Amino acid sequence: MTFYEILLLIAGVAGAIFTIYKTVSLIIRYFKKCIHFFTDMKKEIIQLKEEQQICKKDSGELSAKIDYIQKKVEKVEEHTTENFMNELRIIIMSEEMPLGERLQAGEKYVSMNGNGEIKAKYKILQQEYEERQGHHNGS
Repeated sequence: MTFYEILLLIAGVAGAIFTIYKTVSLIIRYFKKCIHFFTDMKKEIIQLKEEQQICKKDSGELSAKIDYIQKKVEKVEEHTTENFMNELRIIIMSEEMPLGERLQAGEKYVSMNGNGEIKAKYKILQQEYEERQGHHNGS
């Protein structure tokens, strides 16, 4: 082997080593980017889990508040219905009110499942109305 051939062989080996060095450097750079990517992803996942916990807590608090408001609304609705039924009772029983108004109130009262003495009074008012209509038609 001549000196020139040895130099070519050394140059070839050096070139191969340089290529391997560059390839390994690229691979290392790629892995570093991967490591940074996965580190960032891990941080993001941790942050999302923390936010999820906050949302669960907020959701639980919101759910409790909605339940509270729902109960209040149901209570108000119950009182409103009760008050309306009381108004209908007063109208039906009030002799100062026109008979037509009292009959309309009676219809609403019965349609809302009103019962008892007020319903009985409504039936009497219906009979009165029918008798009045009979006298007006018969005259």
